[in-house]
Amino acid sequence: MSVYKKLTAQDIAVIPFNAHKQYEFTSGSAASNQVSHFNTQWTSESIDIYSSASTDSINFLKYKQLDHLYYRNFKRDLSNRFGDVDYLGQKRELYKQANILSIPAGLYGYQIYPGTFYLSSSIYKIVDDSKGNLIVSGTNLDDYMTDIRANVLNIGPIKGFERYDLNTYNNMVEGVFDKRGEKRVNTISSYSTPGKGDEFDDSYYFNIIKYTDVNFSEKAISPELIINGDFTNGSSGWTTNDSGDGNAVIIPGSFLCYNSGGGFGGGNLLQALTLTAGVKYVLTLDVTYISTSNYLTLYNYSDSQTFVLDNSLTSVGTYTHEFTSDGTGGIDIGVGVFNNGDSINISNLSLKEVDGPRVSQIDFNGNSSEVRIGNNEKYHFNPGDDFTLSLHAEVSHSANETTYLLSKSTTNTTVPSPIQGAEIYTTTTTGSSQAIDAPSEPQYPFEVYATGEEVFFGRSDGNIITTISSSFTTGSMQHITCRVSSSDMEIFINGVGSGISGSDNSISQTQNKANVYIGNKGGKSNYLSGSLSQINIFDEALSDTQVLNHYNSINGSPYVGNIFYSSGMVSITHPKYTTITSGSTGAGTIQNLKFQGSHMIWENEYQCTIDEHEFNDTCNISARKIRSNQSQELANFATGSLFKPYVTTVGLYNEDNELLVVGKLGQPVRCSDETDTTFILRWDT
Repeated sequence: MSVYKKLTAQDIAVIPFNAHKQYEFTSGSAASNQVSHFNTQWTSESIDIYSSASTDSINFLKYKQLDHLYYRNFKRDLSNRFGDVDYLGQKRELYKQANILSIPAGLYGYQIYPGTFYLSSSIYKIVDDSKGNLIVSGTNLDDYMTDIRANVLNIGPIKGFERYDLNTYNNMVEGVFDKRGEKRVNTISSYSTPGKGDEFDDSYYFNIIKYTDVNFSEKAISPELIINGDFTNGSSGWTTNDSGDGNAVIIPGSFLCYNSGGGFGGGNLLQALTLTAGVKYVLTLDVTYISTSNYLTLYNYSDSQTFVLDNSLTSVGTYTHEFTSDGTGGIDIGVGVFNNGDSINISNLSLKEVDGPRVSQIDFNGNSSEVRIGNNEKYHFNPGDDFTLSLHAEVSHSANETTYLLSKSTTNTTVPSPIQGAEIYTTTTTGSSQAIDAPSEPQYPFEVYATGEEVFFGRSDGNIITTISSSFTTGSMQHITCRVSSSDMEIFINGVGSGISGSDNSISQTQNKANVYIGNKGGKSNYLSGSLSQINIFDEALSDTQVLNHYNSINGSPYVGNIFYSSGMVSITHPKYTTITSGSTGAGTIQNLKFQGSHMIWENEYQCTIDEHEFNDTCNISARKIRSNQSQELANFATGSLFKPYVTTVGLYNEDNELLVVGKLGQPVRCSDETDTTFILRWDT
């Protein structure tokens, strides 16, 4: 039987859903599918990109667009027009350099499905954490402090120390409106930065942190991997692995290799030390003693390479060797001597990256420079409170000079009393409401200062002063971490605990109203000559592993960059990882790119309801007396009440009776003359 019936609006529904399609590309196939990547770098905002003297206008515009769309105001993008935002789980920081990967919308569709992104080069394997952050595959986020609420102070080298977040504290947006809803006033006094003049006004950042007579510069931070025979990655001492007739002996601070049996005698200095493939390193050591006719040879056992410093060494001195690691199986460096009775003594061995990641730093002139942050209760660490201070510091001073790095003591900023002697000031009196610097209370939550080649960490409740110290190296960038955990105070240098700790015996409340001063003592004395970078205060005690990782990662973050799922943009901006997509050969070659694209599919649903009395015709010629589509007379068996036809096909037509969609049933459906029947047609577009 056939039924022709017009559908109503209630019979039609359109249901959207996402289908996830897996994509996988090599470098060549990614390019052929219009997956592009480019490098961009921050340029001083004072450069006129339209000037004939400008040589980097395209790069400048790319960086500015990336900054404007995804970083600078992302907290104010309430509609998430440029990428989904997880304000607690996502950390957006755009550094001076960035590598951008752009995936066409035709591939990712509605969005890149969170948790499916994978990018590998010859060195790194990068994945996303489902929150819009990129991390190195295998990274344990618990080994870092990733809770942004615990990081109560963060002065890092983001775009020359310009910040993108709005510094939201105490339910108000700093630098945009004060608590009365009025615009804040910029109070910065003096600062300098390359390419900028004093006309520069970064309103919402410099209102919070005041810079005076400092300079922003950039240098490579090359962490020492091995210093004086001690591994800075947690293990201690040198390992030995004698070969041939050699006899390797460890003595404090040095390595003595003595050949007692003739032929070759040697020992393994650095056993299975994992280095990054494609990175250039320099090995430095001091030869403090040799016997006649020594041969000094350095071996890279893992790579089957031999580094020959001197085949006929006859004098003491400092020797260096520069090499590029291939990263296969780590690296074992050994030393060997020849001839029976020969011996050699090696000390002060160090292994560094030749040119590590370059980050910005704050330079202090030693007599007037400072960074000042106003008093805030979030820095009031009382007895029993855990907290961590962390910073990179390069200190240059004389042997007996004391310079302050970070402290909340000595000086506070206050408004003086209107009463002075017998005179009562009115609010119109000049200076009656002007803030002044005055001595602070005797208690203080923390002081970090250096004397000679020793760094000190102290705190006081006004009666009891607890101070601990650790040796550190001046003249080079060192990472200093001061931690209070369960009233135990400890200093870490370059990620390694000094082994010297003290118990905080404070009893009284240590709250004071002092400002936080960086680079001097209370804005009055003990000025720092040197540089600081990555200054952080956490209101939690970092674990030993977190301290080490914050040092190794340079910026204290496990995040390589960000992925913006809904726009197909990938930004790799961590200073250590900006080579992953740079260039077409070498360390930056893209080897594999994988992700799932979420493509919106519309499911169309039509409900075709047939009442019991509406089955009035059939197109089946077998129900006719003459089996022809030209005959209209039904066969005798089709005219009785026992005849029950079946439906095999349902079609949808437009108003011009043109067949648009036809649905073939899996098996015939028998019609009922007692109740209505509904056929549902669905198809995807």
